Amino acid sequence: MPPPRQEDAFYVAGAAVDREADRALRQRVGRQLLEERELAAPWPGFDDMVLFELLLERCLLTLSTAANLPAGHTVWRPDG
Repeated sequence: MPPPRQEDAFYVAGAAVDREADRALRQRVGRQLLEERELAAPWPGFDDMVLFELLLERCLLTLSTAANLPAGHTVWRPDG
């Protein structure tokens, strides 16, 4: 439950697409993840994780008070 008078929310709509069949992509993404975290080897269970791409259709941000964005609803769509 949010604290009193705090009703910030975030909503994402789109489609998750399985990218497991693209072995070259999985290798590139895996390499990048390890490099960003400065790890020499993957953690246990790394190879069991599923690689997917999230194709965003729209996002909705709701802020109860202004903070770098106006209070209320802000909607984003790829087409602007």
